[in-house]
Amino acid sequence: MQYGKLEYSKGFPNLLEAESTVFLNDEFHRISARVKREMGYLDSKRILFDWEESLKKFIKKEFQS
Repeated sequence: MQYGKLEYSKGFPNLLEAESTVFLNDEFHRISARVKREMGYLDSKRILFDWEESLKKFIKKEFQS
């Protein structure tokens, strides 16, 4: 999770600020809970994929408006 955020932060340094970090951490936990509820177990590949998609949407909304 942190690696993905660090890679994206090269183009968007504000992504490492506390507000973004807290939001994305909360999003990771929401995604994890949703995947566990839907699948009955924590599928790390699906969680990472969904989180990265959420990260892309967040960047588009916050930094490319």
